[in-house]
Amino acid sequence: MFCAKCGYAIETGDIFCEDCGHKVDQRENNPTTCEQCGYDVEDGDAFCENCGRRVTTTSASRVAPLHSTNSHKPVPASDQTRMPLIFLLDASALASPYINQLTSGLNGFKKELCQDSHVKNALEVAIVQFNDGFDVLQNFAPIEKLNPVRLIAGGQANYGAATQKAIQMAEAHPHYPTDTYKPWVVLISFSDPSDNVAAISSEIKNAQSADKLRFIALGAGNYNSSSLKQLTDVVFRLDGDDFSAFFSWISQCMGVITRSTPGTKPRLPQLQGNVYRDI
Repeated sequence: MFCAKCGYAIETGDIFCEDCGHKVDQRENNPTTCEQCGYDVEDGDAFCENCGRRVTTTSASRVAPLHSTNSHKPVPASDQTRMPLIFLLDASALASPYINQLTSGLNGFKKELCQDSHVKNALEVAIVQFNDGFDVLQNFAPIEKLNPVRLIAGGQANYGAATQKAIQMAEAHPHYPTDTYKPWVVLISFSDPSDNVAAISSEIKNAQSADKLRFIALGAGNYNSSSLKQLTDVVFRLDGDDFSAFFSWISQCMGVITRSTPGTKPRLPQLQGNVYRDI
């Protein structure tokens, strides 16, 4: 479960949130889930707030702990239109010098957005990491239900299959695409692709030309600028290893987009700090 105040992950038995110190209500720490849709059901509820199914002691089950293999299943979405955001993370060996800062930046991103009630209710985030293969670390979930990220670097950087998976996830999202929101895929790269990205490059550019997707890339360390520009025209570079300015910019963009009028093109904020356009 997650802290009701800051969104930090709460382990079974915790009395206080390790991140903000908020006292954990036992209903937060001992939830049940609806048998039909998986939505969290509080003690005493007669019906599931998400699907309306009657709740009984036999039809509700305990939520899987954070380390369970079921912890990454999609969180049921409400009828509200949501903005899909996918982080596509290079976890190859060349990412090693940056991996702790990247992890810190992602977890800080969640904390920052959890303080914005509007964005918190309008955004769904997924995370895919890749090296020799790829792994969906987090399927689409509201930002406050995002699991703490723990990245481990190693191996080569196979971009193609991971990028294909991220696009498939975006296309499978129930709100893809709408007049209100277009999915964002944010690639963070530290190395030259070890595979051929030509095929996936064409797919990305076709989706962007059709206004169905926005794909941006951030390069740091030994990233290959030419390879990233094969994938997208929107490439940034990071000076140093502090990702806080970049994630703050993403946070601001999500705030602008989720508050924009459907059918209009929102004016995104300017880049600041140690992030620059790679031209």
